[in-house]
Order: sequence, then C-alpha cells, then structure tokens
Amino acid sequence: MRVAVVCPYSLGVPGGVQTHVLALGRALRGLGIDATVVAPTDGRLESDPGVPVRSVGGSIGFRVNGSTAPLAVGPVVAARARAAVRGFDVVHVHEPLQFAVSLVATTTAPHPVVGTFHAAADSMAWYGALKPVFRLAVHRLDASWAVSPAAAALVDRYFGLRPPIEPNGVEVARFAAAEPLELRRDVGGPVVLFVGRDEPRKGLDVLLDAWPRVQAAVPTSELWIAGPGTESASGPGLRAFGAVDDDTLPRLYRSADLYCSPARFGESFGIVLLEAMAARTPVVASDIPGYAAVSRDGGCCRLTPAGDAVALGDAIVSLLDDPAARGHLAEAGTKRAAEFDWPDVASRMAAHYQDVVAARRR
Repeated sequence: MRVAVVCPYSLGVPGGVQTHVLALGRALRGLGIDATVVAPTDGRLESDPGVPVRSVGGSIGFRVNGSTAPLAVGPVVAARARAAVRGFDVVHVHEPLQFAVSLVATTTAPHPVVGTFHAAADSMAWYGALKPVFRLAVHRLDASWAVSPAAAALVDRYFGLRPPIEPNGVEVARFAAAEPLELRRDVGGPVVLFVGRDEPRKGLDVLLDAWPRVQAAVPTSELWIAGPGTESASGPGLRAFGAVDDDTLPRLYRSADLYCSPARFGESFGIVLLEAMAARTPVVASDIPGYAAVSRDGGCCRLTPAGDAVALGDAIVSLLDDPAARGHLAEAGTKRAAEFDWPDVASRMAAHYQDVVAARRR
C-alpha cells in the first residue's frame, strides 16, 4: 500500500503536528507500508531518516490559535500539492481544513482521502467565516479521526462531525534509551526542563515568573529551556539551548529531574508530556483539557491552574523536595507513555487504511 501523509506546517520548523507526521511515516514504513510525507520544508528538510519527503516549497508564518503556523500558500504551492498526492492508495491529510496544502489535498486528491484533526480551541475564526467551504471539504473525507477529545469537540462544534479518537504517538524506545547530556554531571542540583516555542500560548513567561520562587527554595536548581526563540532567555540558574536537533531532545529529557509544560491553552494533546514520560521524567503541567486527558486528570503528572505562576512554583518546589513523589509520577508516566507507542498507533492506522480502501472497492 502506498500512503501519502500530508502536513500543512513546514517540517523545517519544530512543532507537534510535524513531529506526529514524520513519526507516523516512519512507523508505517516499519510496518511495510510505502509511506511518503508531503509538506512544506523551507529547504531545511528535504528528507527524513526513515521516510521520504516530497516538498511543496517554503512557508510563511501566520498567527493561528495563539501560535505562529508556518504555512505554504499561493497558486504554485497549490499546484505542487495537487501533483504530490497523485498515485497513492490512501491520502492521509493532517489538519484537513488548514490552508493551503492540507485543504488542497483534501479537496483534490483521488479517493480515498482520510483526515486527522489536531487543533483544540474554544473557537476558530476561519471555521466560522468559511463554514460552507469547509463543510464540503469535511464531507469529502472517507474517514476522519481526532487526536484528543478536545480536538474532536472543536470539529463537532462547527461541522457536527464526531470523529473517533486516534491519539498522537511517541517513539518510546528512542526516549527511554537516551543518555543524559554530559554537562548534566557538572550541575550540582536538580534540573527543571522546558521544551517549546517562546510564545504566550506555551506559557514560558509563567514558568519564568515562577522560577525565583523555585530558586529561593532550592538554590542549587537549574532551569533548562529549549525551543525556537528561547536563545535569549537568561537569569539566575537559567540555561538556554535554543532549538535542538532530534538527537539532543531525548537526552535533554533524560537529563532533567522534572519536566514542566505550563501552556495556557490550545494544546489538544501534549506530545511533550508523552516524550518526557517515555524518558521516565516526572511532569508538572497546566491543567488544560488536552493535558488532563493525557495525564488522566493528574494521575500521571502534577497539574496546576493555567497561568498561575505561584501554584506552578509551589508544585515544582514540592516535587523537587520529594524524590518519592517524583518516582511515583515517573513510574505512572512510563506506563502511560507505553500506551501511545508508535508501532501500536501506526498498526491501528494501517487497519483503518485497509478498511477505507476495501470500502471504496465495494
């Protein structure tokens, strides 16, 4: 079976959907499926170890759902996207209503076309403004899924579509087997890690506001910050890494005593939580729907009110002072991450592909 896995966001920019698409492509090929990723790349990623990539060009940053989305737009991009999805048995479009690559693939690719919805929000302005157009696109899907209940609720709110849940995955073995960074040996106290873009939605500013509280209680602690736009972060006990490569990321998680994700909103699932859990790193995160679902309402990580720097600081201090509590969270998180191992998620997806192909042939 030949499958095109379509991503609207540039693979040259780190992001949850991009991570999902590349990992799904690799996992499908591991099952013997001839998967190819179709996406913008900005020339920085024309191939990926384990899965071929068809580039439709570069991207432009657009403000979407409290974040900056690296989208490829324009007639040339549309023509490339149409051509890139020809000749496959199944076209699997991620964010099928996102401009422009995904929407073009959804509306022009030969059947069967299936879709996965990732976004979570209370509202989506362009869904409402272009509802008649998007409704036609939704009806063209042979099957669809959402990565979380929060993502499913958004689609249902606008289009009356109730997609079943097929969650994000995590490459458990890659994170579990990683070695801590060498520089961890030079740190005399606990390390708290943040991974994400420096934008209000991700809540890095909340963590930075909470950090003096942590430093006052645990003076030997260090805060490690990694992600695009974080290079300039500075202050007592702070170490900024900026954007990191795929080899360094698991080692960062394995180097940390605690992972912190204080996102305010818009996180439909929380891949970073699963990555930390797979690395056996205990997690403290904001209590938003996407994170609560992954953490089983706090059973696998410590949840604090979104945007509350005092509560976040207190939770970090409490966990740094309690190795037994961290060990309990690490154990629960490891078991939870195993439920999302990519080979299992991809096997279910492959079965869905077989079903839609068979249905089209009947």
